[in-house]
Amino acid sequence: MGQFKGSEGVRQLYQTIANAFPDLHIEITAEYDVPGCSIREGFITGTHMGAYLGIPPSGLPIRIAIAAFFVIDQT
Repeated sequence: MGQFKGSEGVRQLYQTIANAFPDLHIEITAEYDVPGCSIREGFITGTHMGAYLGIPPSGLPIRIAIAAFFVIDQT
C-alpha cells in the first residue's frame, strides 16, 4: 500500500485515484452529525483504467463501500 503524508500527500492521493478511476463517482447514502464529528456513508464506483498502488488497470468496474469521519477539533 502507498503512504500519502501531509498536504502534498493528500494531493498525490487524489491524483492517484483520479488517474486510476477517471470516471469515479461518490454516492452518499447516509449522513450523521454528532458532537465533534460529521460522518458520511456511501459507495465509490468507477472503472479501473489506470494503475492503482501497484495494481495494473483491469478495465473492470469497481464498487467500494465507504465511511468517512470528519473530526472537528474544538480546542
